[in-house]
Amino acid sequence: MNDQNKKTMSEEIELSVFFTGFKNFFVNILKLLFKALSFYRKYTVIVLILVFGGAVGGYFMDSSFTKNYKNEIIVIPNYGSTEYLYGTIEMINSKIKNKDNIFFEKLKLLTYNSIKEIQIEPVKDVYTLVKQEKTNIDVFKLLTEKGDLAKVTSDLNTSQHFKFHKITIYKKGSSVDDDGITALLTYLNQNAYYDEYGKVAIDFTKNKIVKNTEMIAQIDSLLNTFGKKASATKDNGISINQNSQLNDLVLTKEALFSDTKKMQLDLVDSGKTIREVSVIKDIIEEKIIASKMVSLPLLLLALFSSVFLLRYVFSYLKKTAEA
Repeated sequence: MNDQNKKTMSEEIELSVFFTGFKNFFVNILKLLFKALSFYRKYTVIVLILVFGGAVGGYFMDSSFTKNYKNEIIVIPNYGSTEYLYGTIEMINSKIKNKDNIFFEKLKLLTYNSIKEIQIEPVKDVYTLVKQEKTNIDVFKLLTEKGDLAKVTSDLNTSQHFKFHKITIYKKGSSVDDDGITALLTYLNQNAYYDEYGKVAIDFTKNKIVKNTEMIAQIDSLLNTFGKKASATKDNGISINQNSQLNDLVLTKEALFSDTKKMQLDLVDSGKTIREVSVIKDIIEEKIIASKMVSLPLLLLALFSSVFLLRYVFSYLKKTAEA
């Protein structure tokens, strides 16, 4: 019983010490807050001058600040030209860094001096990609076993499987005009090998569409013939055989329709090695820091407070050293 009382008293003492410490901490915070308010109240005029002066100065600084723009171009690299596209963008970036005037004059991109960088990345639509073909599902299963999906999709070899890619042009001072974007896209499409490859691919696709259309017409003719024969005979064995053949023809027709639709859409996407899909211009880059109308007054107040804080710390240390 005696041990139990000692244990209870010990717990009560520990709890009392905890609450006392918490109370002292809270009181110290209130004292510190009161001192800060008293300090700013004492120097109200100076504080108001710093706040309003900083806000006015920040307004003029924001007005004169050079805005940075970015332009986004969504493209489709056709005929297996993804690696060529990424390599060419990398080469153009090296020309920007080296300020190759002759190259950009040939490119007819006259405002290249204000271009900071050109980036390219795939539009990562994994779900659409794996739905296109069953082989894509197997490829992604194999790749993701070796690493996380973010790293896999960032790899150039994996990026080639995505249909859409985004080119972002970062420019300071003003946006890239239509002539600049046209000049860039024209240069990206100046490749004799892919031009020739594209002509062959387009001709082949058009011929295959014609053949598919002819086969669909032949299947329709056969289906009509089977329909007439089915109504003219009552032979059950023949009917079962005809039904089986009809099913095969219908499935073949559906497959041809699906294949033809895909090829027609491929023709819409093709025509150029690098096919532009959309251009979004004049996107103003967001600032990392807030408006200077807000940040400058806060900075001035912080500097003003720091001077007095250092003086207080120095005075306190001096008293402690002399004591």
